[in-house]
Amino acid sequence: MMLWTEPAGIKPQRAGTRNYSHISRTWLGEEAFSEIRRFVVIRDNYGNCSCLAIHTYNGWATLKSNLPDPDNHAIIYTSDRVPEPYSYVDANGVTYSEELSKDPIKVVREQPDAEGELHSRSINYTKPYTVEKNVRVLKIGIVDKRSLNALRRASPIRPAPHSRR
Repeated sequence: MMLWTEPAGIKPQRAGTRNYSHISRTWLGEEAFSEIRRFVVIRDNYGNCSCLAIHTYNGWATLKSNLPDPDNHAIIYTSDRVPEPYSYVDANGVTYSEELSKDPIKVVREQPDAEGELHSRSINYTKPYTVEKNVRVLKIGIVDKRSLNALRRASPIRPAPHSRR
């Protein structure tokens, strides 16, 4: 878990997870978006780590409208049991449910408070990130040994040959 900042884009969104309070103006006159973001480290490199982001998509999980590539997500959790995929009933009584094809990933908590809890969040296999090792992070847990093969199979990032993860 860490503070993550990235360009806000030409027309930053002013609602949802990209709340206006998370937008700041940079010295170049551009806007940047910052939030606390959780990642799963897939590969430990020299000076940085290759990671995948964990998102709730503002509580909508993969049912968020306009979510690109929802099939490339999986549940990641810290609870004792695998959470049910997210579902909801709309105003007309129609039920919508996530249809996830990738295996859920269990994380063993290392933080006893709320920071260490993952509420049936979604791991996004679509977009790898590089996280430098010279930034402050809070280690919230480690992927359970029984979930490692599922994580490796689904990840676009290949672990280093010498990696024990």
